[in-house]
Formats: sequence, structure tokens, C-alpha cells
Amino acid sequence: MSILHLEPGFEFIPTDTELLQFLKDKILGHLDQLTSGFIPDHINPYGYDPIRLPKGNHFNRTNQAYFFTHKNQNRTLKNGFWRKASTLPEEINSAGKILGLKEQFDFFWLIGNETVETSWTMREYNVNPAIFSDDEREAIGNEMESCIVCAIQYKKVSFFSCGEESDAAADMEEEIEAGMTHPKQLRRSKRIQERLASHPPQR
Repeated sequence: MSILHLEPGFEFIPTDTELLQFLKDKILGHLDQLTSGFIPDHINPYGYDPIRLPKGNHFNRTNQAYFFTHKNQNRTLKNGFWRKASTLPEEINSAGKILGLKEQFDFFWLIGNETVETSWTMREYNVNPAIFSDDEREAIGNEMESCIVCAIQYKKVSFFSCGEESDAAADMEEEIEAGMTHPKQLRRSKRIQERLASHPPQR
């Protein structure tokens, strides 16, 4: 996913309000070509471990990737799952109006009998049906409720600021980043096993 004719140093890091506006434009079929290049609609982010997810070239500079998709209640993969980070969705407001809702999730690996928290997070955005006109709601039907935009982010872990509890997961992610090895294979690593044994991840 490469974008042509951009100024050097350009970074695509939209605000919550902008993402909801992009989602509204997408549902109405008014999304501009530039934004479409940064937010694809042909990739199902729920079907990938985040390290395998096609995130585009821009991810290398921002550690964030965006996807238009349809809401999926099943966020469990073969070797991991997304867990809600908060109980209630957060309202996104602008000029006194509720534009939509945001929910945040954290990704966990399932490695044998262990659950290991990673540095991958996901934000799901739903647009508020009330911001569409009556004619627009009639034209698009249920699309406005099922269509969402996801923002997936990798948050770097500092070994000097994190607690010992997260060192095992941080070491594991560092090895995966370097070698793109699936976490299950890292169980062969004596160092990782020792860290998990001495600092078991919270379930």
C-alpha cells in the first residue's frame, strides 16, 4: 500500500473525529482517493495475528495502521485474542454532537497454557446513525451500523521504564520483530521460558 505524490515527511495520523468523518464518507461513498489509499477496505484485520497483518509501508513510520471493515464479535484467533480494555465505549463528541463511539482492545498471545499480553492495541470506531440525514439513512440502511474503522497500533516497550512483569512479553515481541517468528516457536528459547517461569503473565 504505497501513496504517491506526498510531501516528504508526511504522516497519516488522523484524530478520532477525523476517523469518524472518514467512516461516514466511506459509508456514503464520498471518500477521497488519498484517504482510501491509507485505509483499505479489502483486508479483514480480525483474521490476522497483528505481526502478520498487512499494514502497509506507512506503518514503518507511525506504528499505526487503519482498516475499513465490518464489526466482528469474534476476536479470537488460533494463537491469540483481542480483549476489551474498558467496559464501556467512549463517546467521541464535536460541537456538542456525538459523532460515534470508540472501543479499545489489547492483543494477547496464547502460548501453551500461558496468556501473554503484547504491545498491540486496537481501536474500533462506530459512527452515530444520528449524524446522517433521513434520506441518507434510508439509502444506506444497516451499513452505517455494521461498517466500522479499526486503528491498530504497536506501542514500543522501553526496557528501562517497564516493570519486570512485562519483560517476558517485551523480549518475546523483540525476537518476533527481528525474526518474524511465530510466538509458539519461541517456547524453544530457554531464556523466554525462564522469564515466563519467574514472572508469570497475569491472566
